[in-house]
Amino acid sequence: KGDTLLKLISSILDVTQIEAGKVRLTFEPISVGDLVSSALSSIKPQAQKKGLTIDLKLPARAVEVRGDREKLRQVMVNLLSNAVKFTPKGGWVQVLVTEVKFQPDLDAEGWHFVVQDSGVGIPSDQLEKIFQSFYQVDNSSTREFGGAGLGLAIVKSYVEGHGGKVRVQSEVGQGSRFE
Repeated sequence: KGDTLLKLISSILDVTQIEAGKVRLTFEPISVGDLVSSALSSIKPQAQKKGLTIDLKLPARAVEVRGDREKLRQVMVNLLSNAVKFTPKGGWVQVLVTEVKFQPDLDAEGWHFVVQDSGVGIPSDQLEKIFQSFYQVDNSSTREFGGAGLGLAIVKSYVEGHGGKVRVQSEVGQGSRFE
């Protein structure tokens, strides 16, 4: 319970800084492979406990980008944690990183990061709301999954702070894909 409380407090502090416009990004060269591996290592125990298959696809050549290492790691950890949390035993989680290339929706060069899973999925009428602070798809008192509803709000803010965009595709019972 102590770890859960610490994560909640950290998330609330992150959201408070974001909403106050006080988040400072420290840009430095980052190895995308190292960043993804670091994020995967933090969620691997939960994935193994559920017997999930994790598939990682990185570009053939090393990709180095400029960004805030800790903020981008937090983005990846949040997305991967959700994928593991909402995927039933025996399911799969896939991480895909593309080469740096022109991204038409950004009108700029960038890399494409995807986390997809075979989880429970998200109802289509909830897709726009999931990036709001404290929003839970299942907000009943008997909900199965824990969390404060802050992870995706933090993801969206940090990605947009780096000049990126977050998209989601999901179908109930078929899993989700966050890009």
